[in-house]
Amino acid sequence: AKSTEDAKLARQDEDDDKAAPPPSDARKPSGSFEDAYKQIAPATVLVKTEDGFGTGVIVDSSGLILTNFHVVARGLQKDFRIKVEVNFGKPSGVGGMDVVEKAHEGWVVKTDRVRDLALIRVKDAPTDLKTASIAKGDPKPGQSIAAIGHAGIGMLWAMKTCHVAAIGEPAKNGILAAKDCSIQPDSEGMSEDDLKERRTRCESAKKEAQLAAAEMHGGLFVQSDCRIAPGDSGGPLIDDRSQIVGLNQSVTTDRSTAGGTSYHVHVAEL
Repeated sequence: AKSTEDAKLARQDEDDDKAAPPPSDARKPSGSFEDAYKQIAPATVLVKTEDGFGTGVIVDSSGLILTNFHVVARGLQKDFRIKVEVNFGKPSGVGGMDVVEKAHEGWVVKTDRVRDLALIRVKDAPTDLKTASIAKGDPKPGQSIAAIGHAGIGMLWAMKTCHVAAIGEPAKNGILAAKDCSIQPDSEGMSEDDLKERRTRCESAKKEAQLAAAEMHGGLFVQSDCRIAPGDSGGPLIDDRSQIVGLNQSVTTDRSTAGGTSYHVHVAEL
């Protein structure tokens, strides 16, 4: 009788094992974009030249910032070095980010015009900088991703969740460098004429970038439905573990697609 009861219990245990759901960890996503934002936002910065602004991401705690070449190109000085201003951010009390008003001097130490990349070193960088890590794997079509940037059409440090649409070389037509030209008067009281002149120079630079796109942009790109906008350029494209899988670069001017098509420099090029 005992052996029969044991056999029944053994069969019941087998049935329970077959019916049991997978472990909870197997059902969990690899991460959440809510948590990813908390990690990546403090490592994202505002990069400014006199005729506009874009985004950058801190990749080394010594003060190295990765961005697009077209974001910093207009910071060229008479000595042929490129100077920019960098503003860091700090978490706000409501879950977002606030800009740290103190601007830091930054100098471009490396450029890659073909891949539209630049590396900035910040002078007298804070010692407690948050850094972003670069993903070891490649993004895949259909993968959930998010773009972080400072588009002038909205708030700073904004996240756009989206999906990878395709991987490959970018289209050669209709690419507009995503740099923001909505320059505001400075604290010293910029005249309307000066403001108009700076905006005109910025728009001219964007047209130059568009004409040079076919020759300048090479390598692998990520196409997405992130709908990045001017100001997002140079910001990180991340996966749900807050790792960088690309760098925001441009958006098409094709109005036949809602919001245009966004392109990002592929992580393999970084």
